[in-house]
Amino acid sequence: HGHRKMSIKAEASRPMPCTFKARIYRKGEQHHAIEFQRRRGDAATFMHLFKRVQQSLPGTIAPPAAGDIPQQGFFDMSLPEDLPHEEASLQPLLDMAAQSADPLLKAEAAVGLANIVAQPSRAKELCTPEAFAALELLLRSGTNASLSAVAVVLSTLTAQPAAMACFVEAGFWQALLDIIVAEGTCEDLKRQLAQVAVDAYTFALRPDAPQTQLQSLKATMKCPSISTSVRNTLAAATMM
Repeated sequence: HGHRKMSIKAEASRPMPCTFKARIYRKGEQHHAIEFQRRRGDAATFMHLFKRVQQSLPGTIAPPAAGDIPQQGFFDMSLPEDLPHEEASLQPLLDMAAQSADPLLKAEAAVGLANIVAQPSRAKELCTPEAFAALELLLRSGTNASLSAVAVVLSTLTAQPAAMACFVEAGFWQALLDIIVAEGTCEDLKRQLAQVAVDAYTFALRPDAPQTQLQSLKATMKCPSISTSVRNTLAAATMM
């Protein structure tokens, strides 16, 4: 096309799963074209999404071609010069982390959460049971790419008083320890997450930590799949 472009892969889950790709072309100053392609999944969901976009964006629309299975739609639009800047929304990232089965989308969600928590004024937004439930899912099903971002998020949240009750939650605590001993977790991540566990135990769990959490921490230290370095890091929590 001869125009600058970027692409975004995303997944919709309602009413049925559908994965689509959006390509954004810059055709001039404040002038863009957006192409939507259904990659797999439910065609009705794709059409519903496309109509929602049509209602939200100004511009000329070329709807998906007629046929039994719509695959593609196209917008040609000019953005107003005074378009306001909006902060990244947390909820879509939590939904992506919780609902998507695509490892790439989970990694994108984790990176997005890391970008949000890097802003001191917004870190407290992740100090909720819903956010920690999404982080737990990323711990349990994420790749090393998404786990690196999750480690950054958790390291920051250990300094947030509002997050203390979330670290105490038994399911999250066990997920954190499980990923430290998992054979597929790289050594650097094990060390980072071990430090998160120590900080969480020190600032969130002590002195009122249930004995089961202390016992699970000690059991993790005995696991043969962790290095001496990781074991020594975890031991620091039990000696305080």
